[in-house]
Amino acid sequence: MDRVIGRPLLLLQCRTGGQGQAHTGERPGAASDLRGKIRGDWIDARARFIEDARLKQEVYAVLRRKYGWQMRLGDFFARLSGRYQRRAVIELVL
Repeated sequence: MDRVIGRPLLLLQCRTGGQGQAHTGERPGAASDLRGKIRGDWIDARARFIEDARLKQEVYAVLRRKYGWQMRLGDFFARLSGRYQRRAVIELVL
C-alpha cells in the first residue's frame, strides 16, 4: 500500500469479470507481501474503487518508481496475457 495525494491506495487484479462485480465495503484487512503473507496488524477499513483515470495513472507511476523494472516487467506480462485491463485501484478509508 502506498500513499498518493495523502490517501492510502492499492492496486489489485480482479478475478471476477469486472470491477463492478468485486465486493467492496467494510472489511478487515492487513498489509501483506506479494505472496499474501501478513506483514502487519489487522485493521477495519472501508474500500472503494477509484474510477478517475488521472489518479489511476498516478498510482501506477508511484508503483513504477518504487518497484522499477519489476513493476514494468509485471505490466508487460499483464498486457500480454490480457490481465492488465482487469486491474483495479482501490482507496482504503481507515
